[in-house]
Amino acid sequence: MNHETILLYRNAFERERMLSRLAGYPQLRLHAHRIGTHSPEIMMRNYICYCSDLPSVVQMKRMLPSKNLLIFCPKSMKMMCSLLEDQYTIVLSLTCSEPLLEMMLGRFLSAPHPHDGVNEHPAVLTKREHQVLTLMVSGQETRQIASLLGIKVSTVIAHKKHLFLKSGVHTTSQLIVWALFSLYQ
Repeated sequence: MNHETILLYRNAFERERMLSRLAGYPQLRLHAHRIGTHSPEIMMRNYICYCSDLPSVVQMKRMLPSKNLLIFCPKSMKMMCSLLEDQYTIVLSLTCSEPLLEMMLGRFLSAPHPHDGVNEHPAVLTKREHQVLTLMVSGQETRQIASLLGIKVSTVIAHKKHLFLKSGVHTTSQLIVWALFSLYQ
């Protein structure tokens, strides 16, 4: 299996932090490249980078569509950034435990290549769930959503519960971020 990996960084500080964290993993054959410079001639399938905020994670995923991507982020951003994980993307705090890092590196290195025939199954929403979610993203409260759709408040709450189950998130703010990046791209 090819463990050649591009380490993307914005500045020397990021590069050194990631290199020091990954130094104990000789199976990674890292090639460091500064973001914004010419990309490497050979397109690799594995990339590791550091993103300090959610928009940076989104930018990285758009820059490297259908590539295996390990994103390090600050511990405080881990939960929100994790909303963008998929079959090719793993998000870890740069300060995660060694056992967790080792386990996730194993997963990262054995992840399927986008052209290996693996398909992700996106959440399928009903028309009404989509309407409720769209109004939530627009900033509407539960009572306002019920009034606008001509349904009971308890029905809106039931739709929200289904949305939480289908998205796998636990808070309204996480659900809105999930919707923005999963459904409205």
